This record gives sequence, structure tokens and C-alpha cells, in this order.
Amino acid sequence: MFDLDKFSMKEHDIEEDAFNRVSAFISGFPARGKRKLKDLIQRGGGAVFDSLTPSITHMIVARQSLENNEDLAFWRSMTSGRPLGMNFISF
Repeated sequence: MFDLDKFSMKEHDIEEDAFNRVSAFISGFPARGKRKLKDLIQRGGGAVFDSLTPSITHMIVARQSLENNEDLAFWRSMTSGRPLGMNFISF
């Protein structure tokens, strides 16, 4: 399982296009964890947005916030244009 607290950007080379064409939305993480994920995605050529819209391709949700996550509830209520990928990460 991916452990965000132990992840260090300096220890990993990220391919410039690793996240090419990824439009991500990050939910349920503390500010520090959200910054780490945002930096990782942007270094790999992706984009991170502050709102969940039909143009988002991936939603990254903290495992610890699944039960009461309003963004996840909103995603479930979307009838079209939902993100293609869902990732649950521990922090």
C-alpha cells in the first residue's frame, strides 16, 4: 500500500509524461499530503483541480475519509461525466 507520509519527492524520478492527460481531484488529505500529491502529479505532466467537475479524469481519495467524504458522495451522485479512475491512498 502506498504510504504518503513516507513518500519523498526527492527520492523518486518522475517521468515528465507519467501523468500526461490526467486531470485529478484530491480529497480528504491534510494540506501537506495534498501538496505532495499535487506536486507529484504536476511533475509528471498532469493537472490538479480544486473542484470536482466532469472534466476530471481521476479522483484521489484518502482511505481515512471514505465514510464522511462529501466529495465522494457528490461523485456518487453524478449521473454523467464521472472521473475514470478512483484511487484510495492511506496517509
